[in-house]
Amino acid sequence: MDGLYQETNRKLDQLTYDLRHLNTGFQNYKHRKIMKEEEEKEREELLNRRFTPNGAHKRILDIASTLGLSNTVIRLIDKRATQDKWIVFGGMIVTCIIMFLVVKYLT
Repeated sequence: MDGLYQETNRKLDQLTYDLRHLNTGFQNYKHRKIMKEEEEKEREELLNRRFTPNGAHKRILDIASTLGLSNTVIRLIDKRATQDKWIVFGGMIVTCIIMFLVVKYLT
């Protein structure tokens, strides 16, 4: 009888160990699956998000008004930003023309 009892306890302990091992593996699998789904969702959100300068511009104006800057100062800042944009575009065009001329006359 003692041998049968010991054998039963050994098998029960082995089954308990196997169950814990399988549960741990299943929990790891679920965790990896959840993490993968979250990563895919975050990736989709980032791909669908639009990074627009206008949105940043509006936020800057909101912050400026919160800080108490007057409307005149905000308009001057806005005008300067527009002027800077045109200066950058002009500089890019001039640079492209110079590069084209250099390549054309040196080759």
